[in-house]
Amino acid sequence: MDGNDNLGHKSDERLSDELKFLQIRITELEKAQSRYRLADQLLRKTELQQKAILNNIPDIAWLKDKDSRFIVVNEAFGRACGYKPEELIGKTDLDIWPDELAQSYRVDDQEVIRTGKRKRIEEPLSDKDGKIRWIETIKTPIYGDKGDIIGTTGIARDITERKKYEERLREAKAELEIRVKVRTAELTRVNEDLRKEIESHKRDELNLNFIKTAMDQASESVFLTDSTGKFLYVNQMACESLGYSKDELIGNMSVKDIDHNYGPENWKKHWDELTSKSKLVFESQNITKEGRIIRVKVVANSVVIEGRIMDFAFVTNIEEEMKLKEDIARYQAHLEDLVNDRTKALQKELEMRKRLEEERSRLRKQMEFVLGATKTGLDIIDSDFNLLFVDKEWAKVYGDYRGRKCYEYFMGAKSECKNCGIRKALKTKKIVFSEEVLIAENNRLVQVISMPYKSDDGIWQVAEVNVDITERKKIEDELAKYRYHLEDIVRERTEELLNEISEHKNARHRISVLADDLSNSNRKLKQLSLTDPHTGLYNHRYLGEVIEAEFHRARRFAHHLAIIMLDIDYFKSINDVYGHQFGDLVLKQFAGELKKIVRRYDIVIRFGGEEFLVISPGIDRQQVFALSQRIIEDINIHNFGNKKHAIKLKISIGAVSYPEDNASSGMDLVNLADQILNKAKESGGNRAYLLSDLKKEYKTYGRKKGSSRDINILKNKIDKLNKRANQNITEAILAFAKTIELKDHYTGEHVELTGHFATLIANKLGLERDEVELIRQASILHDLGKIGISEKILLKKSKLTDKEFEEIKKHPQIGADILRPIHFLQGLIPIIFYHHARWDGKGYPKGIRGEDIPIGARIIALADVYQALTSDRPYRKAYSKVKAARIIKSGAGTQFDPKITEIFLSILQEEK
Repeated sequence: MDGNDNLGHKSDERLSDELKFLQIRITELEKAQSRYRLADQLLRKTELQQKAILNNIPDIAWLKDKDSRFIVVNEAFGRACGYKPEELIGKTDLDIWPDELAQSYRVDDQEVIRTGKRKRIEEPLSDKDGKIRWIETIKTPIYGDKGDIIGTTGIARDITERKKYEERLREAKAELEIRVKVRTAELTRVNEDLRKEIESHKRDELNLNFIKTAMDQASESVFLTDSTGKFLYVNQMACESLGYSKDELIGNMSVKDIDHNYGPENWKKHWDELTSKSKLVFESQNITKEGRIIRVKVVANSVVIEGRIMDFAFVTNIEEEMKLKEDIARYQAHLEDLVNDRTKALQKELEMRKRLEEERSRLRKQMEFVLGATKTGLDIIDSDFNLLFVDKEWAKVYGDYRGRKCYEYFMGAKSECKNCGIRKALKTKKIVFSEEVLIAENNRLVQVISMPYKSDDGIWQVAEVNVDITERKKIEDELAKYRYHLEDIVRERTEELLNEISEHKNARHRISVLADDLSNSNRKLKQLSLTDPHTGLYNHRYLGEVIEAEFHRARRFAHHLAIIMLDIDYFKSINDVYGHQFGDLVLKQFAGELKKIVRRYDIVIRFGGEEFLVISPGIDRQQVFALSQRIIEDINIHNFGNKKHAIKLKISIGAVSYPEDNASSGMDLVNLADQILNKAKESGGNRAYLLSDLKKEYKTYGRKKGSSRDINILKNKIDKLNKRANQNITEAILAFAKTIELKDHYTGEHVELTGHFATLIANKLGLERDEVELIRQASILHDLGKIGISEKILLKKSKLTDKEFEEIKKHPQIGADILRPIHFLQGLIPIIFYHHARWDGKGYPKGIRGEDIPIGARIIALADVYQALTSDRPYRKAYSKVKAARIIKSGAGTQFDPKITEIFLSILQEEK
């Protein structure tokens, strides 16, 4: 029994010890559990902080395990792919994307895991609907506690826009030789939430490490600051940009230390604005540790972490972007220089053509005068007596000269004439004078001047000038008849002249009395009408009253007197396009603006039509030139017209100042200013000239009696000028057409075919040759106004909006405004302005109808629509020619002129 009791007692002691041990162990476990719960709470708070940070980065971010399954994705990733983040967790690339794209992603993941090195990749990313965008990805290996690689993390930035800009840049380089750097990326929105639930504590801890790694891999600087501006967190990129370490920045420095724009007062304003708007985007300047200033773009977000409002900011270095803007500005300046050079070249070409036109007109008039006034005939004959040329007036008498001999044509003979001047001229190579009687012209007597010369082929020919001497012979006969009675005739005529002189004296006295009465009446009428009723300015009559008085005053007191003569360039085209009522309104507005520009005591006069004159006492040549320049500059920038139409004017000015510019009277000074004004207009207009700019060139084109070489020279010059003028017109038309093609390749091809059909229609209508040529030129330039329309609208593939169509409807007006300053293209303006008018009046720009529409505009309207229907457009394929013809036919009487429609359809049948 004692033994058993001892054993029981020992057993109780062991149980008691074990119980105590268990109680101690339970207490320790409870304490450990309490610590674990506390640590878990702290970890979850940290997780919420990291979660807020990850959802606010603008880049796409994800975490994958070693098997390439997604563990964490942010919402930016989900939006880019068209999935919710929870739909992607646990899936591989093969579960989400097409095989080829998924295999590419997987190969990159395996390379990062195999090598343990970070990899930067530019690759496509497909969304749920198969839409592709480009991203720049940085993949980084993730290491576990034991140092082995347990997965990968990825940070990606959307570079789709950068890719598009790079493509556009390459195209621009090929066409315009201008390199434009395109901004590579824009900041995306700040993301909001991370995954709501974490499956296990270890995965949570791993995710937090991944998030921290992702923030450090971000390509922008990231700052987290409190309400005082002190840094609570910065990523690795922020440290690298500023040159500070994290220890130097976090807790020790604030925003004002790196950005001098944010002192205490400015920071408070920034904080108040941020908390009220929750997000701010602005540009600023950061200062690095070395003192270098860098321009940055800041996206500041107001976030709440643990109940505290903080500033979570993404900062992007925009130095390259600013350089890009500077490059663009430099390229734009270069482009403007090219446009200005082209404009100047075109102006010179127009000025040359104008001078050629004037010289051709002058030479033609001289030649017509010489041949007509002297009843002179001109012909050219070769060494075999064949007629090579007979002037038109003479050919009307004798008929067609081609293939005929001179003696047969003029004399009706079968062989050469006796004492033939042509034969003698060819033999002696000298000018021969002879006389011939033209039987076919009632025995008209002519003096024949035969002039030998070598043609361009080196062949000797004879130019004959046939001068009528019938009257001279009659006068010689009459002189011989009355030679013996000359004294009687002189005596009788002398008596008659004396009587006439007496009568003239009496008549002169009566005229003097009447002149005095008329002068008094005129003086009263002038006083009643000294102002122009339309503009309110003084009129030309007042100029005659005031100019001589002002000139006399200036000469008497040795003062200056300046005259400014102005003319509105190409004003006729304004009346043609907008009507005379609109033109009158512009003249009235111009008069008012001119009075505002000049001095109060200057005298402004409407000289006539669109010409104005300013009398400015007391200013010299330099001052009047400065005033003239100011008038041009002010007028050029002013808008004239009404609410419906607004135009800008160009003016030419001739300015003089007495006594620097010599004149004997006031009207002499006015006439001198008028001559200078004409020179300014001849030089292209929209400029002010002084007397020093007036360079006169005198050329005398006299003809010596008995010589016809000048006539040949005049004729050759006229022919050459005709050819050169036509060539200049053609080149100018093609230059404008080329300008359209550079803007819109479709328009460039379209106008050529439109011109083809327009010319065929005009010929079928039996129009004059000049009118057909005018329509052909207008068809080439009818879409010139599209130069002023945005390429986005011209090349848009979908249907235009109402606003976009209103922009398109402006192109006839723009085309008319472009052509208005070009004198020799004035005839094209009405056709181009109304080529979208409809037969029923429902077209644009002014809604005119029927035969009020210029016939050229009606023709081009039909040809334009047909060519558009049979051409591929950005928003549709071309119609067949049969379907297009049916559409044209259905528009007869509503959209198109019925007669022109019928003719056009017949042309299509003939072309088949």
